[in-house]
Amino acid sequence: MPNVEHELLTSRQVCELLQISRPTLDACTHRGLPVIRLSPTANRFRRADIEVWLASREVKRGPQS
Repeated sequence: MPNVEHELLTSRQVCELLQISRPTLDACTHRGLPVIRLSPTANRFRRADIEVWLASREVKRGPQS
């Protein structure tokens, strides 16, 4: 069984996972989502990197007054 932490995902799989469009995924990579560029047209994403990036983007809200 492959180690899920090091699992590589395609752009299509990441779009499905995050429920976003391809242009939105491209914008996310420009804002720091780590990507592995295998060739000019082939990218892969580590599942663990996606989880860390998402956690860094989370908005923390304080108690409501």
